Amino acid sequence: MTTISLTAPRSWEDLTQKQLEFVSKCYLKKLTREEFLSICFLKFTNCQLCWRANKWQGIKRIFYLKHKRNKFSLTAEEFGSFCERLAFLVDSIGLTTAPKIGKLIAPNYQLYEVTLDEYLIADTHYLAYSATEKDEHLSKMIATLWRPANTSFNEDNIERRARKLRLKPEVKKAIYIWYSGVKAWLKEKYPLVFTNPDSASDIPGDERIMGLLRMLNGGKPQDNPEVLKTQIHEILFELNQRIEENQKQKRYATK
Repeated sequence: MTTISLTAPRSWEDLTQKQLEFVSKCYLKKLTREEFLSICFLKFTNCQLCWRANKWQGIKRIFYLKHKRNKFSLTAEEFGSFCERLAFLVDSIGLTTAPKIGKLIAPNYQLYEVTLDEYLIADTHYLAYSATEKDEHLSKMIATLWRPANTSFNEDNIERRARKLRLKPEVKKAIYIWYSGVKAWLKEKYPLVFTNPDSASDIPGDERIMGLLRMLNGGKPQDNPEVLKTQIHEILFELNQRIEENQKQKRYATK
């Protein structure tokens, strides 16, 4: 008897860039859940449905598949069970690779080394694209975080480089998925920052930025440029600590 070994990603972090782009294609096609998982299962396991895939055997529906040169069959229940192992692709979002774009330097997939000003600008365009689905916002988000080698961040270059981007829709969607994943991870890592009412996403962008700077500059607006050049993880860690200490003080005050 021939043993057939099928392997597929078990989490978002297991996805290669090609697999992530394939997932983004599936999202763009607006597939049903069953279609989405079935197509991804076949793609990731390198299986093909044979032409008589929907043949009935007794009262069970049988799927006939081919893996490399080996043919095998699965009942509908077995096929569905295998597909459901990829349910994380539609039920949740998580950390995944930051897609590479030609010769541009991609950000760290967890946003380490990204500064506060880069993050705030990228996040503003991310939120704008999420609300409107206008491609210009996604292009500007990408132009904020991806840039040529040996160049530093310069806000003045974002619009020009965004106009020059020529990316396939699935690549842009893959980048949107990546950012959604890293943002979800940041919310878990620094929960008090993102659950604090003062950091609500419906606050206008300029007010949100000024509020953050006021919390971090110690009452010295002249220090804002230095604060903006601080790495985002240092900022979020500091904010999380301050909010936690403030909450403790409030609890003690009410005793």
